Amino acid sequence: MTDRDFDANDYEDLLRLDEGLDASHGLAQQQIERYPRSVFKATDSKKAAPTCSICLEALVDGDEIRTVPCMHSFHVDCIDKWLRNKPNCPVCLFPVQQSQDLPAEVSATEQKNGSGSV
Repeated sequence: MTDRDFDANDYEDLLRLDEGLDASHGLAQQQIERYPRSVFKATDSKKAAPTCSICLEALVDGDEIRTVPCMHSFHVDCIDKWLRNKPNCPVCLFPVQQSQDLPAEVSATEQKNGSGSV
């Protein structure tokens, strides 16, 4: 290092270097595909429709959803994009890549009846 004062440009360069160190790396699509997919079915029209916590849109009959190990479910496209950038559930921050025992299939009925949260 040289014997000189730092200026604003040096500070900006250091910030850019630091940003790369804290970058969170998500999962590969192959890892994401391990988590079960299902088709959402609304079973009780009296209750408010659950929403995808990523896009904030209501889940409707026929939507493809993916369930992560903490049992939260999201639109497949939404959670796949999320997990490619961040390896945690967007609702509870559970580190999904650490779970080895995944349910083979999670039905939308189980999620709707309370064993999972959408």
